[in-house]
Amino acid sequence: MRKGRGILKYIVFLLCMLIVVVFYSDVAFAKEAEEKREPEYLSRLEDSADLYSVSEETALLSRMQEITQYCNVALVTISENDKVTTRDYAEKKCYNMFGGESSVLFLIDMEYREIYIWSMGAAYDKVNSNMANIITDNVYSYASDGEYFKCADVAFSQIFDLLGGRPVPQPMKYISNFFIAAILAVLFNYVLVLFTSRREKKKKSKLKNGVEAKFEV
Repeated sequence: MRKGRGILKYIVFLLCMLIVVVFYSDVAFAKEAEEKREPEYLSRLEDSADLYSVSEETALLSRMQEITQYCNVALVTISENDKVTTRDYAEKKCYNMFGGESSVLFLIDMEYREIYIWSMGAAYDKVNSNMANIITDNVYSYASDGEYFKCADVAFSQIFDLLGGRPVPQPMKYISNFFIAAILAVLFNYVLVLFTSRREKKKKSKLKNGVEAKFEV
């Protein structure tokens, strides 16, 4: 009888230990999953300049939602900017919207007729000042033609590619490099012609001096 009770106590002890192990395993797994879970980023659209229809806003928010897997994202349009530069307005607005979190803001300033991309936090590692300028160069013509939806849509598409590690087209960079190379080639040829013409003048000067000396003799 005592032997049976001992076995029963042993079995109960093992069951208790098993329950404790399973419980702590579930807690550890839940904690690990919580740590690995991506932060919930936001997308916001403020069309103060009234550039978009309801359907266009819906389409742009859908495009912006793709970016929220990497950072917060916002589209802001304004007709007045409180007498500050477009850059300063974009910076202040982004901080007001998202604090110091990883974020990208695309601003269309109708007062100064400028577009600007401001990024901060981890997003700046990919969308830095240089790449932001490249994207605005790529889409500025759409804004100039009044195609504000296409301007923002293409901008966010390229921002999404950039954050995902994919290349962004840089036509203005290639055009600039071509013109720089052409200018350098012209300058090189000018210096070469100038140098050879000076040498030619020196040879003529020596020849003249020799003729004069021979005539005197």
